[in-house]
Amino acid sequence: NPWHASRAAAQRERFERLSECATRVKSTHCECGGHKARTVKLTCDHWRLCYPCRARRVRRDQARFALGRKKQLRRCGRKTARFTVGGRWSEKFLTLTVPHGFSVAQDIDELREAWPHFRARLTRIIAANGTTGLTGDPLKWRDVPYWRSLEVAGEGYAHAHYHVWLLCPFIARDDVARAWRDSLSADYRARLDAAGVEFPVVDIRAASSDVGRELCKYIVKDFVSRDERMDPRAFARVYAALDGFRVVATSTEWNEHQEAAQCWCESC
Repeated sequence: NPWHASRAAAQRERFERLSECATRVKSTHCECGGHKARTVKLTCDHWRLCYPCRARRVRRDQARFALGRKKQLRRCGRKTARFTVGGRWSEKFLTLTVPHGFSVAQDIDELREAWPHFRARLTRIIAANGTTGLTGDPLKWRDVPYWRSLEVAGEGYAHAHYHVWLLCPFIARDDVARAWRDSLSADYRARLDAAGVEFPVVDIRAASSDVGRELCKYIVKDFVSRDERMDPRAFARVYAALDGFRVVATSTEWNEHQEAAQCWCESC
C-alpha cells in the first residue's frame, strides 16, 4: 500500500535524518516584499534521539507553559480571590506514579488508561466542597486548568510517571492518592496489595515560580548519571512505548491564541 509505505519511510529514514540534523539550510523569501528573507537550519526535530532538537523542544514547551500559565491565572482571577466558595484556587504541582508492571511499556499504557478516570474522580472531589465552574455552573473538568507531562527516568527498569500543574482549590493528599489508586486497573491495584502498600506514591505541593522547569524537561532521562546511560534495552522499550503517545497534554483553553495576520500573495 503506497500510503503505508510513505508512512513507514519516516521510520526507515529516521537515523539518516538524525545524522544530517542542522547540516543543511533553507532560504525563504516572499516576492510581495512584506517579509524579510531569512535562512533557517533544517532539523530532524526528533527529541527522543537528537539532543539539540530535545533542547529546542524543551525551550519551546517552557515558553508555551509560561504564556499559558499567565493566561489561566487571568482567566481564573475571581477564583483565586481570598474568599471563594469552595476555597481559594491556587497553583499545585502533582506527581502520579504506578507500581512496576511487566514492562515500562505496560506502565505507560496504565498511565494512559488511568488518566481519564482520575480526572472524573478529581472533579467530584473538588465539586464536593461547593466549588462551581468559572461561570457559576456545576464544576466540570474543562473548568480546571492543567498541564500534564509524562516523564520516564530511573536506573535499569525505567520508571514512568506523570507531572501535573493544576489550578484548583485545596485538595487533601489522601483524597488525591485514593482517587489515583481507584483509577488504576485491577491488576495494578493487586500489585499494590501484594507489596503491602495501600496507595501508590503520590505527591502534591504548592507550585513554585520555576515549576515550568520541572514540567518541561527531558521527558526520557536516558542518562542515569553524568557518565552512565540508561540500559539500552530499557531505552528501546521506552522508545517503542512512546511512539504515538501524547507526552504533553493541556486543558482546552491553553492552546487558544490570536492568529497572526497572514500574507495572501501568490508566493506566500
